[in-house]
Amino acid sequence: DDVHVLAAAVAGGAGALLTANTRDFPLRVMAAVGILRRHPDEFLLEIGLSAPEVLRPLIAAHHEAVGSGRSPRTFLRRSGLARLGKWYAP
Repeated sequence: DDVHVLAAAVAGGAGALLTANTRDFPLRVMAAVGILRRHPDEFLLEIGLSAPEVLRPLIAAHHEAVGSGRSPRTFLRRSGLARLGKWYAP
């Protein structure tokens, strides 16, 4: 259903596509066009582990703005970022 997104990534020479939509971007299709599919949880956790001083304040500010009274861990988990939530608020 997202052929246009993949076409844009190919046309733009993207090396990776950041998406939680694994159904519309199967690994075999992504490999066939030479683009890596990355899940946001994996990508952001990688940033957090390599540069926590950058990511922690960003998460805190975003949680404060839109967290709706949930704990940071719950907020991140409900946003599809469970691994990031465990890292941020063990």
